[in-house]
Amino acid sequence: MIHLRKKKKEEHTPKEKKKTGIIQSILNPIGFAKKLYDDDQVMTNAATITLFMVMSLFPMLMILLWLMSRMMLSPEVLLKIVSSVLPEEMLELVTGIVSDLYEKSLSVSALSITIIMALWSSSTGISFLVKGLNRVYKREEQRNWFVHRALCLVYTGIFLVIMLLVMAFLVYGSKFRVFLVSVWPELENWTVLITILQNGIAIGGMILFFLAVYNIFPQKRLPYRKQMPGAIAATIGWYSFSAIYATYIRNSKNLAFMYGSLALIIVFLVWMYVCMNIVLIGGEINFLYNNRYYYKLYLLTEKQIDIQEYFMHAKSETEILEPEVVDEEENTKEWEQKEPEVAEIILEEPQPEVAEILEEPQPEVSEEIQEQPDLSEKIE
Repeated sequence: MIHLRKKKKEEHTPKEKKKTGIIQSILNPIGFAKKLYDDDQVMTNAATITLFMVMSLFPMLMILLWLMSRMMLSPEVLLKIVSSVLPEEMLELVTGIVSDLYEKSLSVSALSITIIMALWSSSTGISFLVKGLNRVYKREEQRNWFVHRALCLVYTGIFLVIMLLVMAFLVYGSKFRVFLVSVWPELENWTVLITILQNGIAIGGMILFFLAVYNIFPQKRLPYRKQMPGAIAATIGWYSFSAIYATYIRNSKNLAFMYGSLALIIVFLVWMYVCMNIVLIGGEINFLYNNRYYYKLYLLTEKQIDIQEYFMHAKSETEILEPEVVDEEENTKEWEQKEPEVAEIILEEPQPEVAEILEEPQPEVSEEIQEQPDLSEKIE
C-alpha cells in the first residue's frame, strides 16, 4: 500500500482561501498537464518518430509511385493524384521521380535497396511510436525484440496498403462521382452535399485509423469505445493544425529565402513533429479518460513521489484507487500523547546492566598490553 504524506493545513482568512482556491484550480491542471507531458517524454518520442519518418519518406514515396505506375496509369493521371495529396512545394521533386519511373525502369538491385531502406526506417519510426504509446498508457513492453520488430514490419505493411487504398479512392472516387451524375443528373445540383459527404468520409476514416493505432500499438488493448475520445481529439487536432499550417505556408513568401533548398524539408519536419505530438496527446486523453483517478492521485501526492513509476509497477488497481494518506497532524498528536510514556520508561526504569558494564574493570585489555614485549628489546 502506498503511503502519501498529507501536509498540515495552513490557516487562511476567507478571502485568502477564495483567492488561493481559484488560483490553485487554474494552476493544478496546468501543472498536471506539464508534468504528464514531461514524464511521458512526449516531446522526445515525437522528435524521434519524426526523424525516422522523414528518413522513410522518399523511399516510401518511390515505392508508392512505382506501384502506381504499374497500375496502367498515365504520368498525367499519376501527377494529378499526387498533387491532390502533397503540397505544391513537393510537386517539382515528385515530377522528376515520376518521369524517371516511366522513362527508366528501376533495376532489381535499386528497387531492393529502396524497399529495405523504406521498411527499416519506417518500421523503426513505428517502433518508437509503439514505445511512446506504451509510455503514455503506463505499460511496459513485454514482447521480445524479434516479436516487436516483426509486428512493426507488419504495421508498416498495413500502412502501405492503407496508403494505396487512399490513392485508389482518390483515383476512382472522382470517376464514381461522374458515373453517379451520369445516372442521376439531379445530383449535379447537390455538389455542396457531395463535398460535405466526401469530407465526412475522410474524417470518419481518420477516426477509424486512430482507433486502430490506439488499440493495436500499445501493450494492453482496450475496447474501441474507450479509445474514442483520443481518436476524435487527434483527428480534430490533425485537421485543424494541417489547415492552419497550410494557410501559413501559402501566405509565407520568405521561407525559400530563409531556408533555401531546405525549405521543403523544414516545412515537412515541423508538420510531422507537431502531428506526432498530437497523436501522443490523443493517447494521453484516452489514458486519462479511462483512469480518471490519476489526477486525484497527482493532487494527493503533491509531487512527492514518482506517480509514473508507481503506476507502472502497482500490483493491483485497488492499490492505486485507495492510497493510504498519512496525516502529519494526527501523527504529531499521537506522538505528543506517547512522549510522556516514553519519558517515564526511560527515567523511571533503572538500567543496572549499563552501570555494571561501566564499573567492571577491563582486565583483558591490560593483560594484552602487558603481554606485548618492549620495542627496545626487539630492536636489540
